[in-house]
Amino acid sequence: MKLLQTFADAGCASLSTFFVGLIALRVLSVGQLAFYAILFSAALVVMLVPQQTAFVPRRLKLNAESPGRRTGLRQDLRRAWPATVFAAAVLPLLTVPGLHLVSVRDFAVMTLTAMSWVMVSPVQDHLRSCMHIAGRHWMAGLMSAAMALVVAVTYILVTILPGSSLFTLIPFGALAVSNLLTTILGSWLWRHLPAASWDAPRKFLRSFKYLTSDVLMQLYNYSANSVVSLALGATALALLETARIAAQPVLVLALALTTYYMPQAIRAFSRGDTRTLSTRLLRLTLVASGVGVIYSAALLALGPLFAFVAGRPVDSMLAATRAFGNSLQTTSSAFNQLYFASGAVKGLVRNTLTSTAIGFAVLVVSIHWIGVFALPICLILVSLIKAAFIARDLVRGRFLPDSQSL
Repeated sequence: MKLLQTFADAGCASLSTFFVGLIALRVLSVGQLAFYAILFSAALVVMLVPQQTAFVPRRLKLNAESPGRRTGLRQDLRRAWPATVFAAAVLPLLTVPGLHLVSVRDFAVMTLTAMSWVMVSPVQDHLRSCMHIAGRHWMAGLMSAAMALVVAVTYILVTILPGSSLFTLIPFGALAVSNLLTTILGSWLWRHLPAASWDAPRKFLRSFKYLTSDVLMQLYNYSANSVVSLALGATALALLETARIAAQPVLVLALALTTYYMPQAIRAFSRGDTRTLSTRLLRLTLVASGVGVIYSAALLALGPLFAFVAGRPVDSMLAATRAFGNSLQTTSSAFNQLYFASGAVKGLVRNTLTSTAIGFAVLVVSIHWIGVFALPICLILVSLIKAAFIARDLVRGRFLPDSQSL
């Protein structure tokens, strides 16, 4: 039942981001869609600052010391807001590679709404993750269902209303508004849980050691989009963004599996229960990879249907390749938590830096030969290299308990 509730949460969250992608495909021009791709990937980079320096350390401590109980959300927000404001302020600087794609007005509208999303999304994600740690999976699912409802209504409206220049507000605006409303809902639900047994304000952690690896991975995605924009142009980047949106559901489904399996795996690690730890990690890897294969095959068969829903043509093979790469990337990233828990953060950074550097070099060299397929193929390459490093570290027993890392 808990797994089904977790999947319900992930399914609704996936549906929400999927509908926002469909909205972007319907209302944005080729140039605007290409800029949307760069801005979206840039937003994912900067959101890691509050997520990984404030919220993730907080959740690791909650999971280790008070599973099933709530932390003080108000205190969490009070201590995370400087990182959140910093993330939103930095976002416009990362849009430079896409400035030539849109007008000044479109740049201002899309960037400001994206900044609003950056401000609220990490909070909503933190609240939902804490609900899963506390075993209240249904609460997280209810938040995601409400978010999906808001975005679905927005999608219906843009399909029936006549086009307008104001529609550039909608993709990131829908993300910001839906996240804000569901955060308010989640905060109300959260107050019904028993408080954590430890002093929340004084136990708050802020750590940069959880930041580097995920930033490297998201910087790789952002840099890859920038290279495509500069090397192949707006049309190619818009085609890739269409494929990314089509492949997005598998990404969130893989994240749902991580949300379900990894807290249990980390608790088993903390107890020294290697059997349970190995079982959870193996199940996560097999199920997530299987989901990626199944969804990729479905995209190959249902590509024309997606094109009809999106109102824009989609390359089914490109989308299927991206979906498989998404599942591999998410599964390998899930193991980051094991590196954190064992205090092996330097090894994680070294592995991620090596894999992304190789992938980016191959992308730059191959993009003029194989075109847009270079990006998803190199994403798969990066994930496989990182998976090889993880397998090596597991075999060599490099994950040692370190209570200081929690």
